[in-house]
Amino acid sequence: LPKTYILFAFAITFLATATRAAEPNAPGIYERGEVALKDGGKIAYYIRDGKGPCLVLIPGSWSGHNVFDAMLPTLDPDLRLVIVELRGCGESWPPTLDASIELFAEDVLRVIDALTLKRFYIGGHSIGGMIPIEVAKRRPESVQGAIAIEGWTHHEVQKEAFGNAPKVKEQEAKFAETRDRAKARMTKEQFDCFASAWKRWDGLPILESTSLPVLEIWGDRGLPAPNRATMRIPERPNIELVWIANAAHHLPTERPKEVADAINVFIVNIEA
Repeated sequence: LPKTYILFAFAITFLATATRAAEPNAPGIYERGEVALKDGGKIAYYIRDGKGPCLVLIPGSWSGHNVFDAMLPTLDPDLRLVIVELRGCGESWPPTLDASIELFAEDVLRVIDALTLKRFYIGGHSIGGMIPIEVAKRRPESVQGAIAIEGWTHHEVQKEAFGNAPKVKEQEAKFAETRDRAKARMTKEQFDCFASAWKRWDGLPILESTSLPVLEIWGDRGLPAPNRATMRIPERPNIELVWIANAAHHLPTERPKEVADAINVFIVNIEA
């Protein structure tokens, strides 16, 4: 489609967002639900209804659904949001001793199937940003686009691409508080299993083969951006890489507007 049409569509989306977006934590903004597991556990999810496309979001390690609150004023208010909390995080309980990206992807698909979602976008942050790539592999006929917000393709990327990068002290302190609260609820075995799940997954073969649109959003840590080979993100026309300048790992809370803007553009362009 002509670029002018795409820009016009985005302008309309931005205007609607600016005038009608709900405030974070507004009463009644989410409808909460849960999916029961065979072992007696549950996967909690939260819905903000909308008349537009469906966007499934997955928080990162130890985080609950409210980690995306700061993005809500900028995300297109017409999007139907579904936020799924991982086992051991938020209200999804209990933790598992079999934690893996593959298992978490199956949990997310349990929620998707319970809600009978036939067509959806899916994104997430950190470990939650790895899961959309795995879901895209498992349900390519339904995924319209996958969004990885600082979702490592492989655990070695952290060291190879950002090993010497400075961290944002305030963001790291908030994350440490969240992690410590989760740790207090778990056994050491449960905590260690969850904490190492992201190191037992490699998303590169999926990115090398999928034809689905993929959006990768990363903070450059105030340094020259690593190349795609170091990031293990293939140079392919269906994979878009967006860098947020002078930002670090915790993008949904550190730079929520830029993340939401990138997601809006990604979805608008695909829908157009």
